[in-house]
Amino acid sequence: MLPVISSRHVMRHRRIMALLYGGLWLLGCQPSVQADMMPSDNTADESEISEMLASAGQHAAFVVPSTAQLEQATDLFEQMLRGSPPASLRMAWQQLGFGLTTQTVGHQTWWVLQDQRQQGGGFYVFRQDADCWPVALQAPHSFHDLRTRELGLLLMQEGRFAAAAWNTVHRYSMRDHAQQGGEGADRADANAADMAHTDASYFQAFTRAFARRYPHGAILQLHGFSQQKRKTEAGRSADMVLSNGSRSVSSSLLQLNRCFQQQFIGVSRIFPMEIDELGATTNRNASMLRSMGFTGFVHIEMSAPLRKKLVEIKFLRERMLSCVREVWG
Repeated sequence: MLPVISSRHVMRHRRIMALLYGGLWLLGCQPSVQADMMPSDNTADESEISEMLASAGQHAAFVVPSTAQLEQATDLFEQMLRGSPPASLRMAWQQLGFGLTTQTVGHQTWWVLQDQRQQGGGFYVFRQDADCWPVALQAPHSFHDLRTRELGLLLMQEGRFAAAAWNTVHRYSMRDHAQQGGEGADRADANAADMAHTDASYFQAFTRAFARRYPHGAILQLHGFSQQKRKTEAGRSADMVLSNGSRSVSSSLLQLNRCFQQQFIGVSRIFPMEIDELGATTNRNASMLRSMGFTGFVHIEMSAPLRKKLVEIKFLRERMLSCVREVWG
């Protein structure tokens, strides 16, 4: 006679297998047991998280953090990326002016960190699952580069990214904005700051912490460009330009570009091999990462038509995500 297996034994077996499976992802998210036991502050959908993100930058004016604040934030970011329980971090983040909540989005658990003082500290999401990719998303110009805010949120929800970061203060002042004629900007502050070109920022602290936590991972930074404003035919006919912020090209960058081309996402070109503009050579996030020996920075410039398609068409995002998974998953 076969032994009777109770549902309790089945569930216990599944939990053990899930723990064993999660342990195989040495580079992936590794949340603590305490973090798994923390109740959710709220059950939210993508639109509610989008509203939280939009409201986080409605009245922000950039205030430069002190060196001590940045060092503390870097340590706190790294703890979150390692899966420390939020109960031990909430008070520390509150002292820096940030609010930390746990949100359930579909079947996912996210930690959402936002600047409550409206001082341009940024908006951050951390996935608390055992099988995430060692990859972060960044949208440092989410007001100016139309649809990069929405695209970053959709990719975070549909992919397996460990974390994502958005700016919450405009990159241009009112005067600079008038001179630039910025595409898609919904506002421009007198106290502005460009998170891709500012060393003393919480956005940069997040970047540094991620490189410490995942030294062999990747940071994909989403940007937008206007084809009409390009200086070369290669730029005017490109849908996407990939670079790592330098004039060198890594094997992972080549692999990602090749996959994008094979997936017919758009005309993708690599700087400086196939195009000599939009190379992000003055990007401060990239230069800081190079000084740390981190080689996984990817600067993704996208045309306005491609950004619109990626936001509106899910199977195109799925193709994009399949390429990220192929390289780093």
